[in-house]
Amino acid sequence: MQAVFTMFERLGGEAARAAPVAFWTGPTGPAHKAYLRICGPLSTQAPGNLFEAVETIRNNEPFAHWNAAENHTFDPRPDLARGQCPVLVLGGEMDHVCPIAGAEEIAAYLPSNLVQFERFANSGQRTADRGLSRRTRPCHARIVRIR
Repeated sequence: MQAVFTMFERLGGEAARAAPVAFWTGPTGPAHKAYLRICGPLSTQAPGNLFEAVETIRNNEPFAHWNAAENHTFDPRPDLARGQCPVLVLGGEMDHVCPIAGAEEIAAYLPSNLVQFERFANSGQRTADRGLSRRTRPCHARIVRIR
């Protein structure tokens, strides 16, 4: 989680780091609202607040359960090495949900003959909302071929 907090700080300063720290360490209603308000605009490289731009029903209870229990023991890394199909791992250098170091780590745990890693500069969550850019077009073509 430190990489997530560090990315928010890089994107928006100390307040942007404090909001997810408060939310992830004590996911109360007020902490959740502050996280959405402060971090939403930082969650996309397009103008606006990502969390307000989509229709979502927000229910903090499942997240609070996940954060209090499974989040502390869940580790998919040992299972990644058993992959048996091709995997395209996409990493955005401004992604706060899965910072680039996390995407690189996921790719490193997958069988090297089955993984392709694509790194995108100046990209984070919801990059596709802006349409296909010069940097995402080749990746989109690969995904279409995989389908």
